[in-house]
Amino acid sequence: MMKSIKMLLMSAVLLSLSATGSAQTMEQWWLNMPDTLFSYINKSKRIEAMDYRNMGLKLDVTNLLKGSTLVDTLTNDYIEVKLNEAALLQMRLLPKDSDTVVCVVSTFYGPETESQICYYDRTWRRVGEELADSLIDAYVFRPDTMSMARYEELKKLIEPVMVKATLSIQDDTLLKELSLPLLTKEEKQTVKAILKQRKLKWRNGMFIEC
Repeated sequence: MMKSIKMLLMSAVLLSLSATGSAQTMEQWWLNMPDTLFSYINKSKRIEAMDYRNMGLKLDVTNLLKGSTLVDTLTNDYIEVKLNEAALLQMRLLPKDSDTVVCVVSTFYGPETESQICYYDRTWRRVGEELADSLIDAYVFRPDTMSMARYEELKKLIEPVMVKATLSIQDDTLLKELSLPLLTKEEKQTVKAILKQRKLKWRNGMFIEC
């Protein structure tokens, strides 16, 4: 009898912990993020950055690389952080299989912008990653007034294929578009005539084209 009671109590505790974990706010996810993801903004620095945010102060934190880190936007399920002068972090909580995952978009500003998209469960175990898009056709279209020869000529200018991703602040939407490395200012302006932005919506545990 006592053994059964203990088992029931333990089950209740585990269920309680599970519910608490899945109901974590984005602030808690940010604070509990492993230091290994971005070693120059460890937990102490993340707490400091969040303290400034909660006090209504838009102040940078000096990270461990002596750069500036700023929590720019925060809601219950979204955060946007300027990690340093060349990197932006966006995270959004998303439903998946009766639980919650966090989508982490890391965007790096080199000669051109490029993003990496990863997914983690609430224990910060990686549960997925979107590989860099290699099919250019998903990001271009041929205007009716453009010849096929000209269209193919412009497509060949887009090399390598680099993608910038942006999470929406308002909803579970992801925007993806091409960066244009190795092109002159004039070439970029010309190539924009065939570029299209992809809009994806989170449905059934994945981002799907709208």
